[in-house]
Amino acid sequence: EGYRFGFYSELEDDPVECLQKLYRKINQGLSEKYVNKESVNGYTFYTLPGDKLVGRIEWDDEYNGEIPKVIIDGKTFSWHQVGKMLMTYEGWNVVMKIHEMGENEE
Repeated sequence: EGYRFGFYSELEDDPVECLQKLYRKINQGLSEKYVNKESVNGYTFYTLPGDKLVGRIEWDDEYNGEIPKVIIDGKTFSWHQVGKMLMTYEGWNVVMKIHEMGENEE
């Protein structure tokens, strides 16, 4: 599914500065990985090394849009796979923030 980057700017903004801002955002986005794939005794599982999950919600044809898929680190994960990743945090609290692609992600 890949990556998708964007931000908001004004029509009057300098296009060169906007392009530089986009390059910085792309570099920052590609430099941090949120999921590690690990294999132990032939069993593959995924972990969240920074205790943080950042991704993009997308339509999943397999469930006719009733359940989303999530794009993390440019790869597709089913809602079931995301749930299995989160089960390593059983008993912890979670905060979920949803924002548009162009908004500040901090």
